[in-house]
This record gives sequence, C-alpha cells and structure tokens, in this order.
Amino acid sequence: MTKIYASAPQMTPANIANAKREERNRQQRKRRAEVTDEQREESNRKQREYRARRKATSQNISTASIVSQVLSTSSPVGAYNILDICISSTF
Repeated sequence: MTKIYASAPQMTPANIANAKREERNRQQRKRRAEVTDEQREESNRKQREYRARRKATSQNISTASIVSQVLSTSSPVGAYNILDICISSTF
C-alpha cells in the first residue's frame, strides 16, 4: 500500500516539522533522564564557560581572565555575577 503524504491534510510541512520537533524533544528528555549528576554538572560548567567566552568576545575583553573567573565559582549565579562585575569594571 502506497502512502501519499502530499494529499493528506494532516501532513502539511508545518505538521511534519512539529512531529520531528516533538520526536527530538522526546529523545532529549530520555537522554536527560539517563544523565548522572556529575555529567549534568560538567555539561552546565562547559555551557557557562562557552557563554562567558562568547560574551567576553563580543565586548572585546580578554577571554582567559573571564573564563578563569567563571571556573573559580561554584554556582552559575556566582559565575554570572563575577562576569558582570568584570565587564562593568572595564568600561
């Protein structure tokens, strides 16, 4: 039996995109449920470093000093506070 997707009203490009997005979200939720605390903390740390480097680069600040200060903090809230202080004190 041949399926004709183009003529089926439920298979519009928007619906296909939504179905793909929902499947990706399901897979991501499953992967996140399997991640250990250490893996999640490592991923969060890398994301904070990346954001700090990107923000420092966009404002022409030395990325090495910003990343080292982000690494020295233990919480993401503290990391952003130090980053904001460094950026505001350089101008």
